[in-house]
Amino acid sequence: MKFSVGASERMRLDADGLSFNGDTAAANSLDDYEEGTHTLVANSNISLNASYNVAEYTKVGNVVTMTFLFFISSVSGSNQVTCTLPFQNRSGSGSSRCDAIGSVMHNGVNTGNAGLVSYIGQGSSTVSFYKMVDNGTWSALANTDLNANDEMYVTVVYRTA
Repeated sequence: MKFSVGASERMRLDADGLSFNGDTAAANSLDDYEEGTHTLVANSNISLNASYNVAEYTKVGNVVTMTFLFFISSVSGSNQVTCTLPFQNRSGSGSSRCDAIGSVMHNGVNTGNAGLVSYIGQGSSTVSFYKMVDNGTWSALANTDLNANDEMYVTVVYRTA
């Protein structure tokens, strides 16, 4: 099915999905759109507040945008702080890296002097958190940096396979 304006094709819907401006390459077609929720699972020794343990995401093609509140009910141990993703992050090759970072606003969390960042490594199914230091080296956020009732509001955008 083609949609044209004047003599120019503007949109096409075919077996590959939705494409624009006469482009017929399958790789350029929009073939997926999804909105959903994902129940967060934190690393061992962290319990999340059950009233706030669901992330919302939108997936357009292979790009996922996810937002969530990481609200701590209880914590122990010294594990690196992580939680699950609804889709695995893509892996790149050679000079094409597919690592992703996101923003974090926090309350009560013991961070470096430059705040926190969320990080998704290539091929990973989890998001982890890092303490940032001004003019220094980042370090992994550990369970020992958290207390009950600490909050992290997170937005992350990443590419899936």
